[in-house]
Amino acid sequence: MAVKAGGSIEIAYALNQMLCIRFADEAEAYLATRGVAEVDLVEMFCRREDEPDWQSAALEAGSTFDEDACEKFVAGIDWLKPSPEVLEVQAARLRERERTTILKDASHGR
Repeated sequence: MAVKAGGSIEIAYALNQMLCIRFADEAEAYLATRGVAEVDLVEMFCRREDEPDWQSAALEAGSTFDEDACEKFVAGIDWLKPSPEVLEVQAARLRERERTTILKDASHGR
């Protein structure tokens, strides 16, 4: 859609990231504050085959698709970075997974 409006492939990629991943991050953080933990909306609802055809979009925009360059572009946009609340929830989720793994390993004599 962004390419059809004259945007670059980097802009299109950034908008996709914002709408798919960052929105899911915010929704997960909200759900966590309501007691619904361990929800990975991207993993549950975003399938690889549902992603845009970036090669075709880049051709339409008159360029080539370089995912690394697009990721670098996204990383430079402050408003696309996860909020502190999202980072906190993600860190807590990671710590809990690590703790669960350690407890499982300990219970199996590892």
